[in-house]
Amino acid sequence: MVLVLELGVCIIPLTLVLVPCRRLVRLVAELQRLRLSVARSGYLSPAAWPGLIRDLQRSWAKLIVAAITEKKTTKSIDL
Repeated sequence: MVLVLELGVCIIPLTLVLVPCRRLVRLVAELQRLRLSVARSGYLSPAAWPGLIRDLQRSWAKLIVAAITEKKTTKSIDL
């Protein structure tokens, strides 16, 4: 019983550190993907910028929704 309690005391703070780190890793991966796609295409014509901006908005929206969903799920589990 004491071992389980001690493990819980160690694991809970560890998860509080790992969850934001995972979000940062996902953000960095998305930024790297964007950088590669822009670098691969070379020079972007003015007509291509609206599509790129639209893709960025979708990507950021997905990341924000995922972060909010994870935060709500984490809070409901902690309670």
